[in-house]
Amino acid sequence: LITITSLVHEETESLADSERDEPRRNATKRSDVGPQTPAEGDETVTRFYRFISSTLKTKTRRKTGEVYKGTDERWQCRFCNGYYTGHPENRSNLALHLNVASNKNCCKKIYDPEDKSLRGLYKQPTKEDAAAPGQHSPAGTASSTSTSLLPGRGQQRLDMWRASQKTEMTKQKVEEVRRLVLQWVIMDNQPFVQPTSPHFQAILLALNPAVGPALLSPRQLRRDLELAYGHVVQDAVAYLRKHGIRFSVSHDAWTSPSRRYTFLSFVVSYVDVDWSFKQFILAFDVLDGPHIGAILA
Repeated sequence: LITITSLVHEETESLADSERDEPRRNATKRSDVGPQTPAEGDETVTRFYRFISSTLKTKTRRKTGEVYKGTDERWQCRFCNGYYTGHPENRSNLALHLNVASNKNCCKKIYDPEDKSLRGLYKQPTKEDAAAPGQHSPAGTASSTSTSLLPGRGQQRLDMWRASQKTEMTKQKVEEVRRLVLQWVIMDNQPFVQPTSPHFQAILLALNPAVGPALLSPRQLRRDLELAYGHVVQDAVAYLRKHGIRFSVSHDAWTSPSRRYTFLSFVVSYVDVDWSFKQFILAFDVLDGPHIGAILA
């Protein structure tokens, strides 16, 4: 009887020890968290942590006072072996712990991790690239090395949006410079070759290297003038129609000093709604020969 009782007691203790060790075995099985590549939208970098435990707690929302059941997770950083708390719905603090660009108090072992398998994931910045934001962050821009970390989808979309905005702003700036150069040539009666002066172009490039595409040939400047003229005439005619203004059309002609060409212009004159006298050129043609009746006809 004593022997049977002893056996039962030993079996009971063995079963109890087994039950106590079960959570430890489960924790060991899931010590290395998640896949090497996070799921879509997951930028919490939990693959750089070991999952320790989770606890269900009763919590209260600050704004509404609502009582709910929440889970607190305990994670261990694989770089510094420090312990940090996370939540299934938000683990951004775990990502911030490893964000070199945004967090001055980031992980101290980021470049010399305790887990040697993580060596080389973060490259210590040099003086040249210290100013580049985000390149040493798990959610930052991927570097050219094979061990670099790929940016999250959210960061990729943000980078694409910023690139498109920069391209659009550069395009608008180039168009504005071309318009201002054309206006300068017209109002100051400059030759079309004047903007091609290397000294003038050096000034523009020194102000903004991105305006290089605005430095075009005299022929392109002339084409820009023709396009601008078309828009100005359309606006003027639309103004006359909108306000029902009466106008007169007159023309004038003159010959070049060499008498090889005749210049013929048509001018619209009118009084606007503010009783101011206005004129604009409706058309301007160049004819061969002097301005005699036969040529004009």
